[in-house]
This record gives sequence, structure tokens and C-alpha cells, in this order.
Amino acid sequence: MKLKNDFSAKTRQLFADGFCFICSTSVTLELHHICGRVSDSPMNGALLCREHHSHMGHNMAEEGSLLLSTARFLLHRHYVPTDEDLRFLGQYWGRGDY
Repeated sequence: MKLKNDFSAKTRQLFADGFCFICSTSVTLELHHICGRVSDSPMNGALLCREHHSHMGHNMAEEGSLLLSTARFLLHRHYVPTDEDLRFLGQYWGRGDY
């Protein structure tokens, strides 16, 4: 599957054989920036079907749930977080609105 977005090719590859984190479909998937385009870290990516992607509202509960799903997904793939991932997570959790 080819995911179109502005994540790096390496990040897209990590998610290439996945499923929608909400409904588990593997059809018409898009890679969503969980916290907006603040980072292209894999930790800021969530696979969503087109339908669920179109309804994302970027609220605290939604972002937290998707971050957890992403962490589980990447852990299952034995992904080792990079410095970029750690910077992103520090920035996300340090925003003060959570």
C-alpha cells in the first residue's frame, strides 16, 4: 500500500502494512498527523481509513487515544524510538493543556 502524505518514506514504510486504528479496516488508509503537522515523527502518525480521517477534530481525548494506539503499533513492530520521537513526545506532553 502506498500512503500519500508528507511523512518521510521511512515513516510511511513503518505503517504500510497496517490497519485503521479505529475500525481495523485495511482499505483506503491514510497516515494522520495526530497532533497536527508539528512533527513528522512516527510517534505523530496514526493509520486511519479515509472515513475516520475525515472526522478527526484534534481534541485532547482523541490525540491521547491515537498516541497510545501508535505506541502499541510501533512496539509490536519492534520500533526503537529516535531522538526525534523523544523530542516530539516531550513537546506534546509539555504543552500544558493535558
